Amino acid sequence: MDEDIVVPFIVFATMFGIVFTVIRMQQKVRLAMIEKGLDPLVAPPRKRSLAQIMYYLACIAIGVGLGIYFGLWLKYGCKIQDDGVFVASVFALGGLGLLSGIITYRKFFEKNNEA
Repeated sequence: MDEDIVVPFIVFATMFGIVFTVIRMQQKVRLAMIEKGLDPLVAPPRKRSLAQIMYYLACIAIGVGLGIYFGLWLKYGCKIQDDGVFVASVFALGGLGLLSGIITYRKFFEKNNEA
């Protein structure tokens, strides 16, 4: 019965903490810009192209797919009965997919800027 109350509270607290931290960091950046004599409203916003976003999403999807395949292989091929292994493999390979996407996109972007 206690888990029914604790889990939503933890989820809400985590989301609140993330939003609070992001807003606080933005305020600190603006204050640092004001202290240096810069106008914080003139700072160029960082925008990502649609191609970059789609490339990252594709790499995450490939990583999650490989994670599902690897988790099923561990569960049924290696006879590991722990469900945590399946979830961990999905998140780990999804993260590796995103990391590989970032690395390859940066290499591609630097290669095209030099030409």
